[in-house]
Amino acid sequence: MNFKIPFLIALLVKVRPAWLASFLKRILRINRFIYSTPQGKFFIDPASQFGFTLLSSGTYEKEVTEYIQNTLNPGDVFIDIGSNEGFFSIVASNLVNKTGKVISVEPQSRLQPILFKNSELNECYNIYFFQLGISNYNGFARFSVSSDMNTGSSSIIEKKVDDTKSEIIPIKTLQSFLEILNIDSIKLLKMDIEGSEYEALTCSKNILSSGKIKHLIVEFHPTLLKSRNKNIEDIFSLLANCGYLIQKHPNLNLFVHRSVL
Repeated sequence: MNFKIPFLIALLVKVRPAWLASFLKRILRINRFIYSTPQGKFFIDPASQFGFTLLSSGTYEKEVTEYIQNTLNPGDVFIDIGSNEGFFSIVASNLVNKTGKVISVEPQSRLQPILFKNSELNECYNIYFFQLGISNYNGFARFSVSSDMNTGSSSIIEKKVDDTKSEIIPIKTLQSFLEILNIDSIKLLKMDIEGSEYEALTCSKNILSSGKIKHLIVEFHPTLLKSRNKNIEDIFSLLANCGYLIQKHPNLNLFVHRSVL
Protein backbone atom coordinates (compact mmCIF):
# COMPACT_ATOMS: atom_id res chain seq x y z
CA MET A 1 0.00 0.00 0.00
CA ASN A 2 1.43 3.37 -1.01
CA PHE A 3 0.64 6.56 0.84
CA LYS A 4 0.76 10.07 -0.59
CA ILE A 5 3.31 11.63 1.75
CA PRO A 6 2.76 15.32 2.52
CA PHE A 7 5.58 17.53 1.28
CA LEU A 8 6.19 18.82 4.81
CA ILE A 9 6.94 15.35 6.19
CA ALA A 10 9.14 14.46 3.22
CA LEU A 11 11.12 17.63 3.86
CA LEU A 12 11.28 17.16 7.63
CA VAL A 13 12.95 13.73 7.50
CA LYS A 14 15.86 15.34 5.62
CA VAL A 15 16.47 18.07 8.21
CA ARG A 16 19.76 17.87 10.11
CA PRO A 17 20.75 17.81 12.89
CA ALA A 18 18.18 15.30 14.11
CA TRP A 19 17.38 17.28 17.26
CA LEU A 20 16.22 20.19 15.10
CA ALA A 21 13.97 17.92 13.03
CA SER A 22 12.51 16.48 16.22
CA PHE A 23 11.88 19.97 17.59
CA LEU A 24 10.14 21.04 14.36
CA LYS A 25 8.04 17.89 14.44
CA ARG A 26 6.68 18.84 17.86
CA ILE A 27 6.08 22.46 16.83
CA LEU A 28 4.19 21.29 13.72
CA ARG A 29 2.21 18.78 15.82
CA ILE A 30 3.02 15.80 13.64
CA ASN A 31 1.69 12.90 15.65
CA ARG A 32 1.48 9.14 15.35
CA PHE A 33 -1.42 7.48 13.57
CA ILE A 34 -2.48 3.96 12.62
CA TYR A 35 -1.30 2.86 9.17
CA SER A 36 -2.34 -0.40 7.47
CA THR A 37 0.09 -2.46 5.38
CA PRO A 38 -0.07 -5.97 3.89
CA GLN A 39 1.93 -7.09 6.94
CA GLY A 40 -0.40 -5.53 9.50
CA LYS A 41 -1.42 -2.30 11.22
CA PHE A 42 1.17 -0.06 12.86
CA PHE A 43 0.96 2.99 15.10
CA ILE A 44 3.62 5.00 13.28
CA ASP A 45 5.41 8.31 13.58
CA PRO A 46 5.29 9.44 9.91
CA ALA A 47 8.36 11.66 10.31
CA SER A 48 10.59 8.92 11.75
CA GLN A 49 12.90 6.71 9.71
CA PHE A 50 10.71 3.65 10.29
CA GLY A 51 7.37 5.39 9.75
CA PHE A 52 8.51 7.28 6.67
CA THR A 53 9.91 4.09 5.09
CA LEU A 54 6.66 2.25 5.76
CA LEU A 55 4.61 5.06 4.23
CA SER A 56 6.78 5.44 1.16
CA SER A 57 7.25 1.75 0.31
CA GLY A 58 4.40 -0.08 2.05
CA THR A 59 6.87 -2.38 3.79
CA TYR A 60 10.13 -2.31 5.75
CA GLU A 61 13.48 -3.93 4.88
CA LYS A 62 12.03 -6.07 2.11
CA GLU A 63 14.82 -8.69 2.09
CA VAL A 64 14.51 -9.31 5.83
CA THR A 65 10.72 -9.47 5.63
CA GLU A 66 10.86 -11.99 2.78
CA TYR A 67 13.40 -14.16 4.59
CA ILE A 68 11.16 -14.28 7.65
CA GLN A 69 8.11 -15.09 5.51
CA ASN A 70 9.98 -17.86 3.69
CA THR A 71 11.39 -19.40 6.88
CA LEU A 72 8.68 -19.41 9.54
CA ASN A 73 5.74 -21.81 9.78
CA PRO A 74 2.94 -22.36 12.30
CA GLY A 75 4.32 -23.60 15.61
CA ASP A 76 7.78 -22.08 15.16
CA VAL A 77 9.66 -19.84 17.61
CA PHE A 78 11.01 -16.46 16.45
CA ILE A 79 13.27 -14.23 18.55
CA ASP A 80 13.49 -10.55 17.60
CA ILE A 81 16.49 -8.96 19.32
CA GLY A 82 16.35 -5.22 18.77
CA SER A 83 12.71 -5.19 17.75
CA ASN A 84 12.37 -1.37 17.72
CA GLU A 85 8.64 -0.76 17.05
CA GLY A 86 7.89 -4.43 16.46
CA PHE A 87 7.42 -4.66 12.69
CA PHE A 88 9.20 -8.02 12.32
CA SER A 89 7.62 -9.36 15.50
CA ILE A 90 4.18 -8.68 14.03
CA VAL A 91 5.12 -10.29 10.70
CA ALA A 92 6.44 -13.36 12.54
CA SER A 93 3.48 -13.55 14.91
CA ASN A 94 1.05 -13.99 12.03
CA LEU A 95 3.26 -16.69 10.49
CA VAL A 96 3.86 -18.85 13.57
CA ASN A 97 0.19 -18.58 14.55
CA LYS A 98 -1.28 -19.40 17.95
CA THR A 99 0.81 -22.55 18.27
CA GLY A 100 4.09 -20.63 17.93
CA LYS A 101 5.89 -17.98 19.95
CA VAL A 102 7.52 -14.63 19.25
CA ILE A 103 10.04 -13.22 21.71
CA SER A 104 10.44 -9.46 21.30
CA VAL A 105 13.55 -7.91 22.90
CA GLU A 106 13.73 -4.11 22.99
CA PRO A 107 15.43 -2.08 25.76
CA GLN A 108 13.96 1.38 25.04
CA SER A 109 11.37 2.49 27.60
CA ARG A 110 9.74 4.92 25.17
CA LEU A 111 8.98 2.09 22.71
CA GLN A 112 7.25 -0.29 25.13
CA PRO A 113 3.80 1.36 24.71
CA ILE A 114 4.27 1.33 20.91
CA LEU A 115 5.13 -2.37 20.94
CA PHE A 116 2.05 -3.15 23.04
CA LYS A 117 -0.13 -0.97 20.80
CA ASN A 118 1.05 -2.66 17.60
CA SER A 119 0.53 -6.08 19.15
CA GLU A 120 -3.00 -5.12 20.19
CA LEU A 121 -3.84 -3.62 16.78
CA ASN A 122 -2.97 -6.91 15.10
CA GLU A 123 -4.37 -9.17 17.84
CA CYS A 124 -0.94 -10.76 18.20
CA TYR A 125 -1.23 -12.42 21.56
CA ASN A 126 1.64 -14.86 21.04
CA ILE A 127 4.31 -12.14 21.45
CA TYR A 128 6.27 -12.03 24.71
CA PHE A 129 8.03 -8.74 25.44
CA PHE A 130 11.36 -8.33 27.24
CA GLN A 131 12.88 -4.93 28.00
CA LEU A 132 16.62 -5.59 28.08
CA GLY A 133 19.79 -5.54 25.97
CA ILE A 134 21.98 -8.40 24.73
CA SER A 135 25.77 -8.25 25.00
CA ASN A 136 28.69 -10.29 26.40
CA TYR A 137 27.93 -9.94 30.13
CA ASN A 138 25.10 -9.98 32.65
CA GLY A 139 24.49 -6.71 34.46
CA PHE A 140 23.48 -3.19 33.54
CA ALA A 141 24.55 -0.61 30.96
CA ARG A 142 23.99 2.98 30.02
CA PHE A 143 21.92 2.93 26.85
CA SER A 144 22.23 5.85 24.41
CA VAL A 145 18.74 6.85 23.26
CA SER A 146 18.79 8.50 19.86
CA SER A 147 16.44 11.15 18.50
CA ASP A 148 12.87 10.08 17.79
CA MET A 149 13.64 10.71 14.12
CA ASN A 150 15.33 7.29 14.15
CA THR A 151 14.63 5.28 17.29
CA GLY A 152 16.31 2.26 15.69
CA SER A 153 19.78 3.82 15.99
CA SER A 154 19.78 3.72 19.80
CA SER A 155 22.57 1.60 21.27
CA ILE A 156 24.67 0.68 24.29
CA ILE A 157 27.61 1.83 22.17
CA GLU A 158 28.23 5.45 23.15
CA LYS A 159 27.57 7.92 20.35
CA LYS A 160 29.08 11.39 20.49
CA VAL A 161 26.16 13.42 19.17
CA ASP A 162 24.44 16.40 20.75
CA ASP A 163 20.90 14.99 20.84
CA THR A 164 21.66 11.68 22.55
CA LYS A 165 19.99 10.97 25.90
CA SER A 166 20.42 7.83 27.95
CA GLU A 167 18.81 5.37 30.33
CA ILE A 168 20.09 2.44 32.39
CA ILE A 169 19.00 -0.96 31.09
CA PRO A 170 19.52 -4.60 32.17
CA ILE A 171 21.94 -6.63 30.04
CA LYS A 172 22.02 -10.39 29.43
CA THR A 173 24.23 -12.64 27.36
CA LEU A 174 22.42 -14.55 24.64
CA GLN A 175 23.23 -17.77 26.47
CA SER A 176 21.73 -16.65 29.78
CA PHE A 177 18.69 -15.12 28.14
CA LEU A 178 17.88 -18.30 26.23
CA GLU A 179 18.32 -20.32 29.43
CA ILE A 180 15.67 -18.11 31.06
CA LEU A 181 13.30 -18.72 28.15
CA ASN A 182 13.84 -22.49 28.37
CA ILE A 183 12.98 -23.04 24.70
CA ASP A 184 14.27 -26.22 23.06
CA SER A 185 14.38 -25.03 19.46
CA ILE A 186 14.42 -21.61 17.79
CA LYS A 187 13.56 -21.55 14.11
CA LEU A 188 14.81 -18.00 13.49
CA LEU A 189 16.63 -15.35 15.51
CA LYS A 190 16.96 -11.80 14.17
CA MET A 191 19.55 -9.48 15.68
CA ASP A 192 19.82 -5.74 15.01
CA ILE A 193 21.52 -4.13 18.00
CA GLU A 194 23.53 -1.25 16.56
CA GLY A 195 27.11 -2.43 16.93
CA SER A 196 26.71 -4.79 19.88
CA GLU A 197 26.30 -7.77 17.56
CA TYR A 198 30.04 -8.46 17.88
CA GLU A 199 29.93 -8.88 21.67
CA ALA A 200 26.59 -10.68 21.63
CA LEU A 201 27.72 -13.32 19.12
CA THR A 202 31.38 -13.85 19.97
CA CYS A 203 30.51 -14.89 23.53
CA SER A 204 27.77 -17.27 22.35
CA LYS A 205 29.79 -20.14 20.88
CA ASN A 206 28.15 -22.79 23.05
CA ILE A 207 24.58 -21.87 22.15
CA LEU A 208 25.46 -21.40 18.48
CA SER A 209 27.24 -24.78 18.32
CA SER A 210 24.33 -26.55 20.00
CA GLY A 211 22.08 -26.36 16.94
CA LYS A 212 19.26 -24.84 18.97
CA ILE A 213 19.09 -21.81 16.64
CA LYS A 214 18.33 -22.97 13.10
CA HIS A 215 18.43 -19.62 11.26
CA LEU A 216 19.86 -16.19 12.02
CA ILE A 217 19.47 -12.74 10.52
CA VAL A 218 22.15 -10.33 11.70
CA GLU A 219 22.44 -6.68 10.69
CA PHE A 220 25.99 -5.41 10.95
CA HIS A 221 27.15 -1.86 11.63
CA PRO A 222 30.70 -1.64 10.20
CA THR A 223 31.33 1.96 11.28
CA LEU A 224 30.57 1.18 14.92
CA LEU A 225 32.60 -2.02 14.77
CA LYS A 226 35.60 -0.31 13.17
CA SER A 227 35.54 2.52 15.71
CA ARG A 228 36.10 -0.09 18.44
CA ASN A 229 38.66 -2.14 16.46
CA LYS A 230 36.29 -5.08 16.09
CA ASN A 231 36.77 -7.30 13.05
CA ILE A 232 33.59 -8.48 11.35
CA GLU A 233 35.50 -11.48 9.97
CA ASP A 234 35.68 -12.84 13.52
CA ILE A 235 31.91 -13.29 13.46
CA PHE A 236 31.93 -14.92 10.03
CA SER A 237 34.55 -17.42 11.22
CA LEU A 238 32.65 -18.13 14.43
CA LEU A 239 29.38 -18.83 12.63
CA ALA A 240 31.09 -21.06 10.06
CA ASN A 241 32.87 -23.01 12.81
CA CYS A 242 29.53 -23.45 14.58
CA GLY A 243 28.03 -25.15 11.53
CA TYR A 244 26.26 -22.28 9.78
CA LEU A 245 26.18 -21.42 6.09
CA ILE A 246 26.45 -17.67 5.48
CA GLN A 247 24.72 -15.57 2.86
CA LYS A 248 25.86 -11.94 2.78
CA HIS A 249 23.79 -9.09 1.38
CA PRO A 250 25.00 -5.66 0.25
CA ASN A 251 22.58 -3.94 2.64
CA LEU A 252 24.71 -5.23 5.56
CA ASN A 253 22.30 -8.00 6.50
CA LEU A 254 23.66 -11.50 7.06
CA PHE A 255 21.32 -14.44 6.48
CA VAL A 256 22.56 -17.59 8.15
CA HIS A 257 21.25 -21.13 8.44
CA ARG A 258 22.68 -24.35 9.77
CA SER A 259 24.30 -26.63 7.22
CA VAL A 260 22.18 -29.50 8.54
CA LEU A 261 18.70 -28.46 9.71
